[in-house]
Amino acid sequence: MNTYLWLALGCGFSLVVMFILDWLEEILKYKKTYTDEEIELAEFLEKKQGINDLYLQTHKELLRHLRR
Repeated sequence: MNTYLWLALGCGFSLVVMFILDWLEEILKYKKTYTDEEIELAEFLEKKQGINDLYLQTHKELLRHLRR
């Protein structure tokens, strides 16, 4: 009887481990990899945001000087 208990526990444990490994494999399979086009677009948008920030700062300084 003790042998069947250990056998059942071993099978249950291995099923749980296999389920977890399969689940992790699915997660890693859907890991997003970016194309060159997407990377270039992100870089362009970052540069554009930087330019917009500089413009807004300059515009703010210009208005501050004009109010004096």
